[in-house]
Amino acid sequence: MNPTAPESSALRGLMLDLAELPDVVARLSGLMSGLALRYELPGPDHPLLGARAPETTLATDAGPRRLAELLHPGRAVVLLFSDQLRPELPDSPHGPLIIRADPALEIPAGAALVRPDGYIGWVGDDIAGLTQALATWITNRTPRHSA
Repeated sequence: MNPTAPESSALRGLMLDLAELPDVVARLSGLMSGLALRYELPGPDHPLLGARAPETTLATDAGPRRLAELLHPGRAVVLLFSDQLRPELPDSPHGPLIIRADPALEIPAGAALVRPDGYIGWVGDDIAGLTQALATWITNRTPRHSA
């Protein structure tokens, strides 16, 4: 591409115009930073599955909590937006953090499993799906190291 060619000037002008649009800036930033990465994961057909969890403030019994802050300890987070979903989980300091919250517009589902890296490992409305996702993504075993 010759930077002095007339078509280069037109393309540069078009890109500058596009770079003023917030949606274009967000998309380009996501591609350049890797935050737009989406993993192909098994589970229900949901637009958030495998995507980075959206930043949101959750309304919990303990008050408003930002999802990003809940991920700081490096644990998975199970978000429960429905009282019908009550997973059986052992109480473990290494297990997932369970958060009951009011439904969030950014995560339209009964529940979501957010992996420690901030990606949605499962999202849906059924206890069987949540139980399977927890069995897939969460273990409470201590890793064995060979000498």
